[in-house]
Amino acid sequence: MFEYEFDVQTGVRVFEARVSPIKNYNLEEPGLAHVIWVAQDITDRKNAEDTIRKLSFYDAVTSLPNRRLVKERIVSQLQKAHDKSLYGAVFYIDLNDFKRINDAVGASGDDALIAEVSKRITRILDVRDTLARVGGDYFVILLDQMGSDLEDFSSAITDIAARIMSVFE
Repeated sequence: MFEYEFDVQTGVRVFEARVSPIKNYNLEEPGLAHVIWVAQDITDRKNAEDTIRKLSFYDAVTSLPNRRLVKERIVSQLQKAHDKSLYGAVFYIDLNDFKRINDAVGASGDDALIAEVSKRITRILDVRDTLARVGGDYFVILLDQMGSDLEDFSSAITDIAARIMSVFE
């Protein structure tokens, strides 16, 4: 089975092909090789699979990693920290009085606020860090930066925490 893409007028389409050899197709020339190539457009199926994969690992409102993906990344970071004797950091953010905002402006308003908060925090983080929405108004920041000297690392983490707090000013 082969999978390949074609760029056609309507956009890129994904095809799945199966190839089967045919023996003795032409009895007069048995040495000739023949194959049957059957192709099927699987673009819609691939798009649906991508959507399912995205929804299982990413938040629908913010497109940030969700609880499931950040959990996997934390496990990976813990192993890295353990193996190399490094310090790491995880921030947990809970927006206070979020229910009051939801009651006042409704679901679309609180989704807009959540999306804006996620954008602001993302802008101040290193691209290697993970900002995740783990539910409602709860976020987790997993820092990729790690350090072996606790004092230096603590100072760096304090600076990052101050930058995170500045997002809410």
